[in-house]
Amino acid sequence: MAAEATFGKRKTPPPAEDGGAIESRREPLRAPTAPEPSTRSPPVSFGRNHHDVESGRAPAHPTLRVDGLITAQTVDALHAQLLALAGRRVYDVALVVNSQGGQVLPALRFYERVKFLPLRVRTHADGAVCSAANLLFLVGEERTASRDARFLFHPVVSEISGRLSRDDFAKTMQEMARLESAMSRVLFERTALPSAVVERFHHETIVFDAPTALRFGLIHRIETFESPDDDCAAARE
Repeated sequence: MAAEATFGKRKTPPPAEDGGAIESRREPLRAPTAPEPSTRSPPVSFGRNHHDVESGRAPAHPTLRVDGLITAQTVDALHAQLLALAGRRVYDVALVVNSQGGQVLPALRFYERVKFLPLRVRTHADGAVCSAANLLFLVGEERTASRDARFLFHPVVSEISGRLSRDDFAKTMQEMARLESAMSRVLFERTALPSAVVERFHHETIVFDAPTALRFGLIHRIETFESPDDDCAAARE
């Protein structure tokens, strides 16, 4: 049976497009600055202002970090922290993303669930925002990125193990098409990406640098992030 869909590579080449300052890759890759998975810290954690949410001592403007792979466990932990903050009447949260991507469906569900939370989420790209991590990043009403940030997009694939019947294969392809359609909808909702560029994401690996992300509306500013609770405002470059 098919496993959880992630991003990957299709063999069908796309028609030539003029995507501007877009770096294209013919093989699946990670952005050069993609982090290596760490066993020393959880995939979702507080930033330097690491107050205990459960104790009620959450800061007025907390910073959460997402590092490592995007999984159902990752997004459930993140959603639980946001719920706890909303319960403490914290309405402004910064989310710093540095992730090599992961599972698409949990990321899509998180994107939809955050819409119903009574708080404002600001997101910042710190290093690499790859694949499904872009869905977490795009929940931000205000989105910023470091100068060296990279945004990687590539097609949805499904890891398959064992034998697959024709019907199962057809269902897997339908699910992949559904996820691609849902991701395209998010990109059209939250960015100024033209349909021709979004279509390229379905066929090849594309990497944006921060200026290109700014031009296409993935981010609103390029700046060095500092948590407000560290008494330092973000320094715009």
